[in-house]
This record gives sequence, structure tokens and C-alpha cells, in this order.
Amino acid sequence: MLIAGISITLQSGGRRPPSGRAMTATRTALALRGLMIIAIGLLLGPTETSVEIILAYYGILFLLAIPLLGLGRRTLLALAAVFAVLGPVAMQLVRAWWPDMPRLDAEYTFALAGANPGTFLTDMLFTGNYPALPWLAYICVGLAVGRLDLTCRKVGAVHLAAGTSLAASMWVLSALLLGPGGGYERLVAATPLLDRAQINQFMSLGEAEAADALPATTGWWLAILAPHTSTPVTILSTLGTSLAVLGVILLLVPHLGRITSPFGGGGFHDSDPLLRSRDYPCQRRSRPGTSGHCYHHPMHPLPPRRRPLAQRRRQGSPGSSRRRGHRLAPHSGPHRPPPRRPAQTGPQRGRAERNLRRRGAWNSLINFC
Repeated sequence: MLIAGISITLQSGGRRPPSGRAMTATRTALALRGLMIIAIGLLLGPTETSVEIILAYYGILFLLAIPLLGLGRRTLLALAAVFAVLGPVAMQLVRAWWPDMPRLDAEYTFALAGANPGTFLTDMLFTGNYPALPWLAYICVGLAVGRLDLTCRKVGAVHLAAGTSLAASMWVLSALLLGPGGGYERLVAATPLLDRAQINQFMSLGEAEAADALPATTGWWLAILAPHTSTPVTILSTLGTSLAVLGVILLLVPHLGRITSPFGGGGFHDSDPLLRSRDYPCQRRSRPGTSGHCYHHPMHPLPPRRRPLAQRRRQGSPGSSRRRGHRLAPHSGPHRPPPRRPAQTGPQRGRAERNLRRRGAWNSLINFC
């Protein structure tokens, strides 16, 4: 899910999110993408498979991520903390308020979701195996990570250190709350339907014979660290491990070079215009009426055009203008024209090519995931 947030950022402007009509187009595209994923998930519901179809949860998360596209990194991280802590609390409150909520064993289809719309939305947002409201924390962190310079080694090292520290601290916090804090004994006292063996099984596997979902008998259940429980410590711990793995990948990708390029065959590549952000301006011509943007996508700006030859001669050096018999024409615009960039030397050109290969390898690995 963290990678999903990063991919949304890469396809919505990268480090510099768009604004105006470009942001409207990006949000519309993300909404259509989420609706299509939900439809595909509901169409696959009748199929008999041993794995759970979670595409509907993904589609709901994409729809909830639409208002988050224009936010900054700090705001996204603050919202991630809010969703990681208050989302599970809301999940348990809904389970306690609606204890007799019908549990559907079959996968959701169009017919089943239409016949039970309240149960469908409640499962998607709060009580399902992948509830969208608590899991929105992964999307927020992914959006914030996608705004960083992922080709910088310092960013990879920071992700590795921060992720490892977060995962370790959540494990220690859960152990302290359930051990010296007396949480385990309160779980046993407040949940008479489960014995100690079943509680230990639930704390290890996230499920037990007499409980297929997180019990809502006491708030101390939010202190356990178990898979598929969506508790605050579980969400923050898995976020830490995901960031640590991402940091390792960021540190290894520059050394892999062309090894990861075959993985990009299943998706887009850095040279594909759909993944270009404002850091990679397109070279195509703009269509009439959309000056400054490329022809195939309104979000991709074009590099500034060169001045006409006569204008360059008029704004040239004084000596050259006098020799040609032209009088110097003062600049009439509000700003002076930007100076020309010097030509790249051999080491600079090689460094630019290496950075481009690193970006291509990173995008290939993202698309493969």
C-alpha cells in the first residue's frame, strides 16, 4: 500500500504537484482509476479462488486519496498519524456499536453489494480485513515519500533508519503495554469467550477459532501487534518495516544499474511520457491554446523556447550589434531574460546520464512491484 501511494504521487506531478486545471485532470483520472478497480474487484467476486480479492479496498483507498493530492509533506505525515491512531479506534467503536452486523462469507459482487449497501460500505471503510480508513495512513506516507528526491542516497539512508526505529519502537511499546502495563490480563478478563490459548493464538496469527475479527470487548485489544488486525501499533510497525525495505531498495538501485530494467517491461518506464513530472519536462510541441504545455498531457510543461534569431542578434553583445549596424534595443519585459546555461562538460554529462539510469531503474522497480 505504501508503493501505491508513491505511484499516485509519481503520476500526479512527482515532487511538484500540479495546480489549476492540471490538478482537476489528475483528480478526475484518479477517480476513474479507483472506480475501475472497484468494478474489476466486484466482477472477480464470483470466481472461486483461495486468495481474498482486495481490489475493492484498493479502489476505495484511491477515491479517498483524491483530496490529499495537493497537500504538503508535513500535512500528509500528520494525517498519516491521525489515521493510524484514530482509524482503529473508529473501527472498534463501529464493531461495539453494531455487534450483530451480518458477516458475509462470500466475496463481494455487484449483486451482493447492491443488496447490502450499508454492510458493504462499513466493511470497506471500517470492519473489513483491509479497512480503508485505518489503511489510509499508508497512502498518506506514500504520497509524502513520493514528494522526495528518491535518487538521493541520503533519502534512502533516512528511510532505512527511520523505518527500523519506528518498527522497533512499536514492538517495544506493545510488549510494555501487554506485559508490565497489565494489558494481557485485562484482555483475558474482558473476553470470556476466548481462553488464554485462543488469545495467544490471536495475538500471534491475527485470528482464532472462536474469533475471526478483532474483538471489541476492551480497548486493550488495540495494543496487540498481530497481522491483519489494523491496530495502531500494527499499522505503525508495518509502516516502519515498509520504509526500511524501501530505504534498502533506494540504496541498492544505484548499484544495480541495468539489472532492474527488464522488470519495467510490465509497466511504464522513465522515458514514458505518462510518468514524466515537472522534473522531466516533455519535448513535444504544445497544441494551440495550451502554450507552455505538451500536446499529450496538460500536466507536463515544456522547456522554454529559444528566442528568434533576430531578437537574439538585437540583444547580443554591444560590439556585435555595432558591427552589424544595429542599435541596441532595451529589454521591454518586466524581467531580464535568463542567462544561457553553460555547456556540460564530460564529468557533468556522465553524472547526468547516471542519474537518468538510476531514475529509470527506480521507476522500473516501482512498476514491477
